[in-house]
Amino acid sequence: MAEFGKYKKSLLNETNAELVNARKKRSKRRFWFFTIFFIVLIGGFIYFAWYPKFLIKNSYVEGNRVLSTNKLQTSINEYLNGRFAYVLPNRNAFIFIDEDLKKFLIKKHPTIKTIDVTQNVPNDLFVKITERQPHAL
Repeated sequence: MAEFGKYKKSLLNETNAELVNARKKRSKRRFWFFTIFFIVLIGGFIYFAWYPKFLIKNSYVEGNRVLSTNKLQTSINEYLNGRFAYVLPNRNAFIFIDEDLKKFLIKKHPTIKTIDVTQNVPNDLFVKITERQPHAL
């Protein structure tokens, strides 16, 4: 009877070890599945961020009198050619942040009083500018 108890105990230890190994295999599979899924998801997001149909191609400026349209469009293109978070383009229509463009243009051209930015998704950007008026000449 004592040997039968030892046999039963060793059989239980073997099944426990098999269960533990099976759980480890499952957790490793789950880890690699989610790792690969996350990498593919991030890669797809970056791919669509650079997809040509979602990029702003045209910028239109109106309301400027003192500043030339050419100078303003050069500044707008300089901003749009930059990157957000070192990877994503500022030119992407869905990631585009108009407040950053406003700050950039006001910093670059102090004669600008107000800026109104509207976007015709996905390709057009309209910038309406109000310039400061001199008080004394």
